[in-house]
Amino acid sequence: MLSRLVRPEDRLLTEEDYRRLTGPAIRRMTVDLQLARLALMVGADEKTLRQAREERASLSGAKLFNLLAVDPTALDGLLQHFGLRAVPIDPAEGCDAEMLAEVAALTSEAATAMADGRIDHIERGRIVKRARPVVQRLTAEIARHDREQAA
Repeated sequence: MLSRLVRPEDRLLTEEDYRRLTGPAIRRMTVDLQLARLALMVGADEKTLRQAREERASLSGAKLFNLLAVDPTALDGLLQHFGLRAVPIDPAEGCDAEMLAEVAALTSEAATAMADGRIDHIERGRIVKRARPVVQRLTAEIARHDREQAA
């Protein structure tokens, strides 16, 4: 059995693989954004971006990485080819497992408090104390999402 710390043998990326792995990300992004707007955001011309979306051409490295400014998951398919994934440097940026665990713990505490059909002032105090940092993180995530959508 292979250790999880051992990287699997690299599979060389062919041009066909590159197109096949980047096309879906571009298609996904053009569901919400017009092709012209996405092209402007990543510094590509519409024709090149359309061809990359249809897997008939490849984006240059710079333009490919510019997709990350629009969608942090844009390179996931490409990175998975090598058994890798991208994660934010600052865990406060993005919806990570730690934040989800905090939300789950808050939900569990509230459900436990409601087991008798009501939340008394002591239980409410504990829930509010736990909720404050969770709400702050969620508020920051919502604000980040809104900024990205406005861009």
